[in-house]
Amino acid sequence: MSEILITGFMPFGNFTENPSGMLATEYGEKYAGLVTGKGLPVEYELARQELVQLLDTIKPQACICIGLAAGDTFRLETLARKPQQYEQYPGQEIYHSIIPDNISQYCTEHEHFIISENCGQYVCEATLWTLLDHAARHNNPQTAFFLHVPAISTNWPYSRIKDIFAKFFDLCLTILLFNYGGMSENNFIFR
Repeated sequence: MSEILITGFMPFGNFTENPSGMLATEYGEKYAGLVTGKGLPVEYELARQELVQLLDTIKPQACICIGLAAGDTFRLETLARKPQQYEQYPGQEIYHSIIPDNISQYCTEHEHFIISENCGQYVCEATLWTLLDHAARHNNPQTAFFLHVPAISTNWPYSRIKDIFAKFFDLCLTILLFNYGGMSENNFIFR
């Protein structure tokens, strides 16, 4: 199976710890050889350049971008609008995420997740737009979406965010291995 790319973001503004970048780095280390994890800068052009370079170099079958958002839910983002900062780039005004049905279904049924059509029109949405534009132009990655996670707080310590993401990622990994690796979900066991 080709690699899975997970990106998050580096700390920014008042957020001295960004769980999205922490998750990307940890999962890149935990699943080295299968997953590449990278924290992107919270800056439109630099994030775009780094993401495109990773996509062109790794050529992953799947890319999960993670970002930080206010609120108490994990948000599976289903579309990206082209940001004003990217007017000079060709591409559609709106792209829809490429999400396996089982992942969407999990998010609709899980208490900590919602399906969202508003990625926030900031660097997160610009990153999702870049990912989906790349997928449209290169027919790769085959799975491409963005997940917002809550900020670290008293109600959302990093350990809780990490635990919920771990269950979500285990499902994603099972589905992706089944879809792209020729493995049956019934004979794949984690850890």
